[in-house]
Amino acid sequence: MKVINSRNMNLNMLIRKFLILILSLFLLSGCRTNKNTVNFSNVKKGEQLDKANEITVEQFLQIWINNSYPVKIDLNCHELYKDERYTYFGKNDLKLLSLESHLFKVRNDSLNLQLGNYNKIDGQII
Repeated sequence: MKVINSRNMNLNMLIRKFLILILSLFLLSGCRTNKNTVNFSNVKKGEQLDKANEITVEQFLQIWINNSYPVKIDLNCHELYKDERYTYFGKNDLKLLSLESHLFKVRNDSLNLQLGNYNKIDGQII
């Protein structure tokens, strides 16, 4: 009887260690970094602008109207930088255990012509 209890205890210990290992690997996989990460603070200074994907005004509007208020987690779209040709926006998406940053740009002439003052557009009212 003692042999069976000893085997069961060893098996239970192995199972616990295995589950802890699997849980640890799962949590660590969410902490991965990407070489193409964008730092929004740098973009506000006019850096890393080459990492922005150009999108149309229509695509921008779809992203912009999905902003939610009040903000609990920083998942809204924000204007980060503006130069002569483009306005740069950033948006975070919540992925499993991490935030994924997206940087995109919209041509100023198209943005002004089609939307005017986009800051006054509230998707929750629409």
